[in-house]
Amino acid sequence: MKLFLCSSNLTKNLCDDLKDLIGTPIDNLKVVFITTASNPTPEEGRSDARSYQLESIEQLKQFPNWEVTELDIEKYEKNNLKDYLASFDVIFMDGGYTGYLMNVLNEYNVPDFLFELLNSNIIYIGSSTGSMIMSKTFTAAEWYPGEEDPKSANISGLGLIDFEIFPHYKDD
Repeated sequence: MKLFLCSSNLTKNLCDDLKDLIGTPIDNLKVVFITTASNPTPEEGRSDARSYQLESIEQLKQFPNWEVTELDIEKYEKNNLKDYLASFDVIFMDGGYTGYLMNVLNEYNVPDFLFELLNSNIIYIGSSTGSMIMSKTFTAAEWYPGEEDPKSANISGLGLIDFEIFPHYKDD
């Protein structure tokens, strides 16, 4: 299982680290970029993460021969999601709101099959919330001044790592 957990967008330097992790060239990857975590609207008291996502997608499209497909899980048919995700080399779970994302993943039964996919040589890249969900718990999601996510404290994470990630701890 190969997990590449980041705080934010992939940069050229991070791609060099990704190449080291997977041990092969990272050209010609078929990447699904999952945007679901940013779905809560400003009306729900959330900031707009869509502009950040668009920037992330544009950065991914700059990598050599990557085929990037955007996916909002909530707009996909539940029964076909596993097979669809299995058709990619990389599952890239973007940032947004941790509790919201984990609730959607649970609703779509993603935890039931994600482990199987990741054990079949599909690479997982997490950015911010996409990294946080790999923990057992998300208490760190409550720590963001002005953007606390108290709902996430009562939800279990995927438990693939035994520590919590607090992305964006420092701006640099």
